[in-house]
Amino acid sequence: MEDLVLINNRYKVLKKLGEGGMGAVLLVEDTMRQGQKMALKKVLTKEKSSIIEILRHEFEMLTKLRHPNIAQAYDYGITSDTKENFFTTEYIDGIDLFKGTRDLPLEEIIELFVQACRGFDYVHSRGLVHQDIKPDNILVTTGEGKEGADAKGRLVKIIDFGLIDRENYIKGSVRGTPQFIAPEKLKGEPVDRRSDLYSLGILAFFIITRRLPFAAKSNKALILKHLYEDPPLPSKYKPDIPKKLEDIILKLMSKDPGERFYTAAEIIHALGEVFSKSFPIDTAESLQSYILTGKFVGREKEMDRLKQVFQLIFHQLEEKAVQEEAELKKTQVDMLDSLLLGKGKESEDSHAPSAPFIDTTRAPRWIILKGEMGIGKSRLLREFQYHVQLRGGQVISYQARSDGTGSALEEILDKLLTLASASLLDNPEYMHEFSKFFPHRFQPPSQKDEELSPQEEKLRTQERMGRFILQLSEIHPLIFLLDNAQWLEEMDISTFAYLANLLQQESQKGKNYPVMILGALREENKEGRPIQRLLEESMEKTYLEILSLLPLPQEAM
Repeated sequence: MEDLVLINNRYKVLKKLGEGGMGAVLLVEDTMRQGQKMALKKVLTKEKSSIIEILRHEFEMLTKLRHPNIAQAYDYGITSDTKENFFTTEYIDGIDLFKGTRDLPLEEIIELFVQACRGFDYVHSRGLVHQDIKPDNILVTTGEGKEGADAKGRLVKIIDFGLIDRENYIKGSVRGTPQFIAPEKLKGEPVDRRSDLYSLGILAFFIITRRLPFAAKSNKALILKHLYEDPPLPSKYKPDIPKKLEDIILKLMSKDPGERFYTAAEIIHALGEVFSKSFPIDTAESLQSYILTGKFVGREKEMDRLKQVFQLIFHQLEEKAVQEEAELKKTQVDMLDSLLLGKGKESEDSHAPSAPFIDTTRAPRWIILKGEMGIGKSRLLREFQYHVQLRGGQVISYQARSDGTGSALEEILDKLLTLASASLLDNPEYMHEFSKFFPHRFQPPSQKDEELSPQEEKLRTQERMGRFILQLSEIHPLIFLLDNAQWLEEMDISTFAYLANLLQQESQKGKNYPVMILGALREENKEGRPIQRLLEESMEKTYLEILSLLPLPQEAM
């Protein structure tokens, strides 16, 4: 059982799901997401930066994918005590595809296989190849009532994207599982989606016949079979297999990529003809996936501005990310020199240049994205969130609701409390405020607060909450993402305005706290709302910047 009870005061560890030499996968509950169960994948502290880079790469690729047959990525972080990199994904409570198809009728096996093909067709449409297709990475779970599930309520989910990469890449090392690897990968040739289709052919053979087409006592012998030996006929092990289905499987396992299908969608269409059934290439939910996760284009200017402000405020995080990347490259160069030239590690230069002075007083502390519905505000928030998390920032998200339910301050403070140390929580001034929001969890200190007018008490609360956030940010760099900000109440807006102003004042005194607020609001709903006054006064407030998102030109859509 994992020694940690709580990771980063947020993720409650329930059990280990798996463990290897380089890391582990844990089942956790996310206390910031109402106890939602997630899989947390981490690498050990002692691992090289190249292994950490693989984890970061996997998360970055997963953030570009959102499909009903793919496990969704959530957040990236670093454990506060052991400094281990990790990310969280959707937890899939299921069994692997081989076990999930045991004793099923052929048509039901094919329906599950078609679901997997839908997921991989979506991956390929993004110019990516999975590279490690095998039963262990395709789970069958209960998805009754969910879009894409079969008639028995079974839903396929693709997991583990540790080897995912761009199409047509060329890498020096062969990557994948020997039983499912395509011949062209073994030859060191460029890899595209057809390499995944070869693996799908092996997979189809395996789940239908219950045997692998190639078996050997060593990986070397197995590789030779992939390269030079024709696969056996599936009918050898399953005599009643339809001839057209056998032909599809053999076509997928062709040694020459040019003789295979070109897309997973073509496989789905061919299977439909075999079984006289119209398997849809896309469901309603998967069609939406293509819209929600299309290539992020047309908002480069806005994203560049957000990154620029982030770099000004969080320059220490940016410098660390650049340093880690430089160390990774240096490690790779040293390894190459050692291999090619026999050079050993040279002594480090002890006279490294000092960090340049960065004027943080020029940075706005609250940026508001405004535009009409569907123009891309939420997508921009999400892309920026991933940028921040990959650099070690702590993201606190809140989505305001139009019905007026919920309190932004209460929900955000609740999330912040999970990050705070015991000494910070025990501060008497802060305790007074905590007890107002959470009377069942916090008792006010015995020394009562001075009685003030309602307006003065409001300012005292804002001052204390501001100072609490500033202190917390010295341990956890904070970014607040406020979506649907047009529905925020007056107290929420004035408190964030107070915080932004406080941050700028401290910066002018020479103290930079790593805190940034980013909001998004729908232009057509701001009239008569408390946010409207803030927007009208924006020119007078140097801590605030408004970015208007205009409709994209036709060529960018």
